[in-house]
Amino acid sequence: MNGAAPAHLIDHRSRVARFRPGIAHAVHISADAMAPNDSPPSAPSVDHAECVVAVAKHSDRAAFGQLFEYFGPRLKSYFIRAGLAASQAEELAQETMLSVWRKADQFDPSRAGASTWIFVIARNLRIDLLRRQRACKHAEPKRDKESDMTPNAVHPYS
Repeated sequence: MNGAAPAHLIDHRSRVARFRPGIAHAVHISADAMAPNDSPPSAPSVDHAECVVAVAKHSDRAAFGQLFEYFGPRLKSYFIRAGLAASQAEELAQETMLSVWRKADQFDPSRAGASTWIFVIARNLRIDLLRRQRACKHAEPKRDKESDMTPNAVHPYS
C-alpha cells in the first residue's frame, strides 16, 4: 500500500454524480475543489439559546422567527413520527412555538439547551393532547338498547 486512500473513499461524490447527475452537481462540491480538511459550506450558525433569551428579554420577533424557522419543521416531523396526522402535527408544532414565546422567560441556559427545552415543551403538549383524547373517549355516554327506544315503543319484555 502506498498510503493513498482507497478509491471508494476518494470517489464517493463522483459516484453520487453518476446516479443523480442533476442534483449531485448542484448540491455537492467536487472532491477536487475541496482541500483535505475542508468541509462544505453551511448556513451561518445560530445560537438558539441566545434567541430564546432575546425573546424573553426583549420580545425579539426576529429571534423568534429564527427559532420558528429552525424548529417548526423539526417539531412537525417529531409529531408525525410520534403518530399524529400531519394537520395535528402542524397544529401542535405551532402550539409548541406559541408556548416557547410565552414561556421564554422560564428558559435557563445553564440547565438545558434550547433544543432540549423546546422539545420537552413539545413532548408535554403531546402528552396533554393524548390525555384529552383519552378523556373524551371515556366521557362518551354508553348507549344501551332501552335508551334507543322511543317513549311510545313497546318494551320487548313487558
